[in-house]
Amino acid sequence: MPEHMTVNGPALFSFGRFAQLDPDNPYHHIWQGYGVNDKFTAQEIAYLIKKRKLPALTVAYLPDFDHDAHKKGPMDMKGLEKMDQQLQRILNAYDSWRDAAEKAAWVVMGDGGQTAIGRDKDKAAIRLHSLFKGYRIAKINEVPDRNDQLLFAVNDRMAYIYVTDRNMPLQDAVNELKKDERIAFTAWKKNGWIYVDSKRSLKPLRFRPEGGYQDPYGQSWTISGDFSLLDMKADGASIKYGDYPDALARLYSAMHSHRGQFVIADAKPGFQFAGEKSPLHFGGGGHGSLYKTDSLAPMIIVGSEKVPEHLRHLEMKDFFMKLVQ
Repeated sequence: MPEHMTVNGPALFSFGRFAQLDPDNPYHHIWQGYGVNDKFTAQEIAYLIKKRKLPALTVAYLPDFDHDAHKKGPMDMKGLEKMDQQLQRILNAYDSWRDAAEKAAWVVMGDGGQTAIGRDKDKAAIRLHSLFKGYRIAKINEVPDRNDQLLFAVNDRMAYIYVTDRNMPLQDAVNELKKDERIAFTAWKKNGWIYVDSKRSLKPLRFRPEGGYQDPYGQSWTISGDFSLLDMKADGASIKYGDYPDALARLYSAMHSHRGQFVIADAKPGFQFAGEKSPLHFGGGGHGSLYKTDSLAPMIIVGSEKVPEHLRHLEMKDFFMKLVQ
């Protein structure tokens, strides 16, 4: 990283010890994540409210429950209660909670969900190094060697498997992943198509944008093969999503997020991927996959009758802009 960088940001910016608005905010010490914690956030927002400096649009991140859910599972009520206490601190900065609802529109929402991970260390972790034990795998703390064949990028319950060997067919990586029943599906791109496959299917699914099928979000697709791989059902030209909300658009986006030759692997509920140094959450929670409990999040709107056009994170920017108009 360069020593100095120029970046764009909001007029009022707060990010832990790096940049704080309340000069007396005490929740920024090293043992408090340098300020990346719920108490710091609540203190900053309460300060802006009391000083009558709250901007037209304010985004406040409460990160603590993510750590609690990873450690104790998504149903950790104590973690939720701790987060709720900080929401109360913010509302208490007004004369009353009714006053808070009248002076601002409030959107309380999650950025995703978490899925319970099994406790059995031998079963719950899909260890990619063991799955690809016959291959030369790049080490995470070293520059990849020209003789390496694979590189793993693990995101908890989803993983990117990069094929760095130009002489190695992408299908070889797909075939190895298909051997493990804990993997819900693998996906890759080829000649403008996205392919999806798994051990349980006799025929892959393939799709691309624009075509005769339309999903609930007004997106059209050309699709053939086994719809059940992404738990989709077709009613004539209409398709409905099941366990993988908005699966086609999200998977297509993930496949085109950057260049490279790679396969995406998505774990079944109860399992997560393990790389060289990736964190493991046995008996806790994990996310990152396209599965519904990883993806869906609650949302509470107070102080406005407006709602997003569709209940997707993709719609939130337009929704927020409508709130401030």
